[in-house]
Amino acid sequence: MANWTADPNADRLLADLIERVCSAIPSERVAVYLMGSFASGDASAESDVDAAVIWIPTGNTIELVGVGNAAQNSRLLSGKRLDPLVTTVSELDQPWMADKLPGLLAWSRLLHGPDLLAGVAKPAIDAHLTALRRRACSLMKNIRDGRWVETEAPLPDPNDPYFGYTRKRTWYPVGTESGTREIIELVAGLAAPLAVALTHEHVTSKRAAIESYIAVAEEPWANFVSTLYQLCAVKWRNRIPASLEEKDLLREMCSSVQAFENHYLEEFPCD
Repeated sequence: MANWTADPNADRLLADLIERVCSAIPSERVAVYLMGSFASGDASAESDVDAAVIWIPTGNTIELVGVGNAAQNSRLLSGKRLDPLVTTVSELDQPWMADKLPGLLAWSRLLHGPDLLAGVAKPAIDAHLTALRRRACSLMKNIRDGRWVETEAPLPDPNDPYFGYTRKRTWYPVGTESGTREIIELVAGLAAPLAVALTHEHVTSKRAAIESYIAVAEEPWANFVSTLYQLCAVKWRNRIPASLEEKDLLREMCSSVQAFENHYLEEFPCD
C-alpha cells in the first residue's frame, strides 16, 4: 500500500476509495487527490481524511451512479472519517464549487490518475465570496439541526451545557461523543467570507480563513477568533477539556460563538 500520509489508517482509507472508484470507471478518466489537513501537513490523529474524486463523464448513467456510490460506500465503511468530494471536470467552474476550488488548487496532492486540475483557474473573488456566504448560512443551519437563521441566530440548544455547539455532527475517534470540531468549522466558515470581503483575496483552508480574518478584523472579534482556535484546535485538539476551569471557559466561549454569528449576520444576512 502506498505511503501517502503519516497515518497508515488514512492511507488504507484512501487506497480503498481509489479501488472502489476505479471499479466503477476506467482509471484514465478519474483523478483522486488528497485534500485538507493531510495535504497541508496540519493533520493529527483526530483529523478526518479529505479527498477529491474528479472524473471525466461520458454520459453513461451507470458510471455516474457507480462513482457516487463507490465514494459514499468508502465513506460509510470508514465510519465517516473519509470525506470525499466527488465532481466532474466540467463542474469545477460551477458556482457551488467556488468555495472549495481555491483550496483544492492550493493544497491538493494527486494520488491517482491524470492531473485533471492542470490549467484550472481560481474562481472570481465575487463568486468565491458568494459561495462562502452560502456555506456560512448552511453551517449555522446545520448546527441548529436544520433550523434556518436569517438576521439573528438563537442558541442551538439553550439547555445544553455548551448550548449545542459541541454535539457530535461529524467524524470523531471511536468513543468520542462530543467535541469542539463543529465550533472550529462554524467559526472558520463565518470568518472566511468576512475576511474575503475585507482583503479581496481567496481563502484556501479553515486555518487560512482564520489567520486572514485575525489579520484584518477589528476587536474584540480578532482576539476572540484567535483565542478560540488556539484553545479548541491546538490545545484541546477538538476534544472537550478535562478540567472544570477549562470547561467553564469553553462554555463562555460557546456563548461568544453565538455573538459572533450575530456579528456575521449584521454584515451578511442569510436569505
